[in-house]
Amino acid sequence: MWTRIRLSGVAIVLLTLACAGPKHKVDEAILTDIPLQEKQGMRNARAEMDRAAEERQLAVAGVTTAKQDVDLARATREQAKLEVGKDRSRLDLAEKRKDVDAIRDANERLRVSEMAIAGSDARIDWLAQQQKVRQAEVGLAEAHQRVATARYELEKARLAQRENRRPSEDFRISQFEQQVADAQRQQQAAAGELDSERAQATRLRESYAQLAQQYNQQRTRVPGSDDPSLILPLPQESLRAKASGSSPM
Repeated sequence: MWTRIRLSGVAIVLLTLACAGPKHKVDEAILTDIPLQEKQGMRNARAEMDRAAEERQLAVAGVTTAKQDVDLARATREQAKLEVGKDRSRLDLAEKRKDVDAIRDANERLRVSEMAIAGSDARIDWLAQQQKVRQAEVGLAEAHQRVATARYELEKARLAQRENRRPSEDFRISQFEQQVADAQRQQQAAAGELDSERAQATRLRESYAQLAQQYNQQRTRVPGSDDPSLILPLPQESLRAKASGSSPM
């Protein structure tokens, strides 16, 4: 069973919001003559915007890597599928010849190659879920960008108020404070979405780890089933958890 990548309702809402900038803004042109030392709040908020942008860049790169992992896992499954076909042909030939030993060996090889298919499917499900995790990380980074941008506008508004500047006729600090609060709620929703995707990835990782371990043990015991290219790699997180006796996060 292969997992398709899909966006949740929360992710769709966050993506829609990401396309729109903050509603309430202050034109920086009215602040240009104010001394730099009075703009520390703006500078801090700008630095946070830069950090959030870097977080998003890293998260987007993670999505690309995760997609490559899924593509590689699917290619491995296709190879395993070919092996199943070969083993079935080998069994058919042995049955036609009434060769008891060959039938037994062919059945064993077929059993192991079918385990490779099951393990490959589980690996694809896990890695596809990992891709969703990376996409949720992008969503969280973008939510952080919205918070940082809203804070930047709030700092400009506070500075304008302190310097007795009026950016617009309906200018109110409360509008900018509410804008930050709204962005923070979106950030919390994105963090919850990420936690949910990570929890599902952990479940699928452990399921795959069990199948991969069983298959890798069996393939070394059956003559003709020990092709190195068909080894299913074990998730390192699972190996560390089993070695330490702790549950993976």
